[in-house]
Amino acid sequence: MGRCRGNLGPRQRRLRWQAAAAAALTIAALLPFAETFGVLVVLVVLVGLGSFCALQARAHTCAVLAMRGLRNLDRGVEPEPDHLARVQAIAAAHRIVLGCAGTTVGAAVLAMLC
Repeated sequence: MGRCRGNLGPRQRRLRWQAAAAAALTIAALLPFAETFGVLVVLVVLVGLGSFCALQARAHTCAVLAMRGLRNLDRGVEPEPDHLARVQAIAAAHRIVLGCAGTTVGAAVLAMLC
């Protein structure tokens, strides 16, 4: 099977890369203050958010839109007319969510060990 063409346009992908970069920069700024429980929780949430955005941008797929059978190719949200593209986008969305969950759980375990 070929590569999924995704349900995001270039502008939407760029926005997700920017959100992932903002999360990474915020994590880097908060890391010296990671001694309190509250800051650790914020760091874990930011790791989850950043990984979710980065995985979506890398896969050219918005997980939320894919699960609803929609796409946003920079012309606004619209239904995905192609059945195969819908199925591929849903499979990519599952991979995105699982990857994000794994990254977030890993960050939480590391936070508990520190």
